[in-house]
Amino acid sequence: MARLKLQGKEYHLEKEDIVNAVKRFEPQPTHDFTISIDGTYYPIKQAISAATGLPIETFSGSEAHEFLRKLGFVIENYEQRMRKRKKRKSLHF
Repeated sequence: MARLKLQGKEYHLEKEDIVNAVKRFEPQPTHDFTISIDGTYYPIKQAISAATGLPIETFSGSEAHEFLRKLGFVIENYEQRMRKRKKRKSLHF
């Protein structure tokens, strides 16, 4: 479990809280940083928003990044996702 303080409120969340929250939503178009849940990429701010109910405009990407890492998520940027995609395609020719 990790603690996150946003907008003056503390959230105590586990990795499963994030996983269960994002599965209720379609992923937004991915921006720079994402987490992968069951092969689907979710923007890190969408993941925090889904679990806390806070609008994504009310916290920073850095806050989301740090918190998700504490929970054990691997944060990937656009270039890392594209390298993975190319590698998978080259293995399936």
